[in-house]
Amino acid sequence: MGKNNSVKKIDEEQILKRFEYTVQEYIRFYDFYKNQEVSEENTEAFYVMLQTKLMILRKYDYNREDVYLSNVFDAIDKMYPEVGENINILREKFEKLNNYYMEVILSDGTSLNLYKAIEDVMYGLYLHADPDKIERLLKTNKNVYLMAVKEYIAVLEGIVIDTYNSIVDKMQNKYIQQEETSASVIFMGDPTNEKHDIKNSPYWKNLYGRDLEDTEIKGIFQDMSDEDIEIYLKGSIFLQEAYKEDYSVETLEKLVFPWVRSDWGDFSDLHNFVIEKKNIGLSSRVQYNDRHDIAYLKIFQNVENAFVVEQPHQIPDIWILNFVKKNEKYGWRIYGIGDKIADYKESGSILDWFEHIKEDK
Repeated sequence: MGKNNSVKKIDEEQILKRFEYTVQEYIRFYDFYKNQEVSEENTEAFYVMLQTKLMILRKYDYNREDVYLSNVFDAIDKMYPEVGENINILREKFEKLNNYYMEVILSDGTSLNLYKAIEDVMYGLYLHADPDKIERLLKTNKNVYLMAVKEYIAVLEGIVIDTYNSIVDKMQNKYIQQEETSASVIFMGDPTNEKHDIKNSPYWKNLYGRDLEDTEIKGIFQDMSDEDIEIYLKGSIFLQEAYKEDYSVETLEKLVFPWVRSDWGDFSDLHNFVIEKKNIGLSSRVQYNDRHDIAYLKIFQNVENAFVVEQPHQIPDIWILNFVKKNEKYGWRIYGIGDKIADYKESGSILDWFEHIKEDK
């Protein structure tokens, strides 16, 4: 905190890219807490909100960070001089914050300015467990420190957001999420006797698994129960039909659970989902809920050839084809695509699921 006494040479464009990227993430917290109804300042929710913001915002007021606001202002002056008037106002606000006079008087008479109080919270509670700062925290009503944090955050947050808004639409060079050529996964098993041996579906090469031979595929289906095969075949027919440009609404609606037939509309959302996902494949492992009235079938994308994975992984961007069995008359019918449903009577609409899938692309 305080004046920038360190001189660190770094490209202005890189400074602003880092600033834009990190503030974009911070805005998720900002928007979340903005929409929370924290009506009383002595609530636990208010405490957590302030301390969370403090930890995230600290890097913009720490002179060893590349995104220290003085560095950001200097970079903007060089790259976007047209917003200089607004940046000068923000710079003045930041300098006033750096010179903000507030005397925090502890119960033993110790006097701290605002930044010493903030450092006690940061380094005593959250970063280094500094014993001297912990001692000061223990000597004082915690609400005194909370009031200091509140004053600090109120100013710093506004400066950071306003600075971001001044340049975000002007920036041509930003960090962009890269498209994965192979899936990122988390392995949760024992790698001792396992290998990354999936070659015929290269998108999934990071899984511990192997390609399947045609003879093995036949064996897998021979080992499946009649109920599993019924669910798998219905799921396969459903997705294959939906992939067609001239898909049959009559065929598709026979496979969906009657209660939610209207939610599927003309099945155009389903068709768009299927054609957007390249080389959709279904897992041969069918899971069931405890009541055995809901079944789950995983949908993978970019499956060029069959493979087997025998140890646990966590994999993002896997969708679930949810089946429901109300009675023998309907048998197993498709309820929806998206996350696992716990109870089909309380699940969201089909359109909500497709909208969620689009947002996560």
